[in-house]
Amino acid sequence: RQLMEMEVVTATRSKVKIKDSPSAIYVITDKQIRERGYRTLIEALEDVPGFSIQHTYGLFPDLIHQRGIVGNNQRSLVYIDGILDNNISENAILGGTSRYPLHNVERIEIVAGPVSALYGPNAFNGVINVITRSGAEFTGNEIQTFAGTWMDEDYAAGGGAFSINGNLADKEKKFGYSIGGYYLNSDGPDF
Repeated sequence: RQLMEMEVVTATRSKVKIKDSPSAIYVITDKQIRERGYRTLIEALEDVPGFSIQHTYGLFPDLIHQRGIVGNNQRSLVYIDGILDNNISENAILGGTSRYPLHNVERIEIVAGPVSALYGPNAFNGVINVITRSGAEFTGNEIQTFAGTWMDEDYAAGGGAFSINGNLADKEKKFGYSIGGYYLNSDGPDF
């Protein structure tokens, strides 16, 4: 019941409850991000129905195929807080965007299916909108860190992530901040 009452903005470009949405929409909440241990956008998308991810370890480390349509990340649009993040020359999902860190994300809204009437001709496969937390709503200070390595005879990887979020408030001013980063270094698979 709570899910049906949740308001989303991606399906109609205005606030509407999921139950009144004209499109098939999936929402990954910040609670689900924490509970499932998602660190990057690509990790969250792997669990969404209709997505298949191809890990190529090349210029574009991950190819995102939505609704069974294969392409070079040119079939879906990705927005960050309602601002288009696709490559301007190819209109492809950027390699860095697929590794977008989720430390400060409120929710991810995914519209499955064509929404070109709202988002233009390149949204015929779907739209992914990453909505970050508002600094005004965040209270207190928070620090998150992650680091690790992994090695076997064919593959070596090391990585880390950090984020610092907070809100400093006094009687006259409010100041919110968020700093985050994600680093992954890999030798890639040994073909």
